[in-house]
Amino acid sequence: MNARVNLLPPEIAQRQRERRTVIVTGALVLVWLALLGALYGFKLSDVEAARVDRAQAQAEVTRLQQELASLQPFAELDRRLSARNTLLTTVMAEEISWAKTLNDLSLTFPADSSLLTLAATTGQDAAGAPVEGGIDLGESVAELSFSGYTVDRYSPGVRRALLKFNDVPAFANAYLAQAANAQRGDTGVTAYNGTVQLDPDAYTGRYANGLPVEVGR
Repeated sequence: MNARVNLLPPEIAQRQRERRTVIVTGALVLVWLALLGALYGFKLSDVEAARVDRAQAQAEVTRLQQELASLQPFAELDRRLSARNTLLTTVMAEEISWAKTLNDLSLTFPADSSLLTLAATTGQDAAGAPVEGGIDLGESVAELSFSGYTVDRYSPGVRRALLKFNDVPAFANAYLAQAANAQRGDTGVTAYNGTVQLDPDAYTGRYANGLPVEVGR
């Protein structure tokens, strides 16, 4: 058995132990600093990436704001166009088809009668007209005042004319105000006048479901 004898003085051995301790401690500190440096590098990289993302997002926001600003004139134009279309639709909703109504009248009116005058009252003036006997005669969109004559007597001439008024699809509640004998040249006739109501069937119905695309543009 070999015995190991330390011939160095105790002071030298102590200094060697202290030196090893310092070396190990320094190595650990260096490793710790390296870890901290790596962690800092990662964090710095994340911060830089966040800055880049923020800059890109800000650039996109700026671009969108500029694009939105450039579209404002078109938005105003669209608003004005929509307002115009709404107004046009509202106005046309109460457009009466006079051509169709008068054509229907000409097709049904008796041959022995002639109209001399035909005047229309529309809107509130027609709706607000007094109703005979306080009876509700239904919705009226216009009122026609008429005068004419028939070569027949009151019956069947005037009576037939009133019945034919009611044969017109848009007419309702033909009302005779007056009838009297009269002369048309050398011919004796029966003159008459009265009113007839127009119901909602007289409307053209144009744009009831909105304006066509080619009109709305």
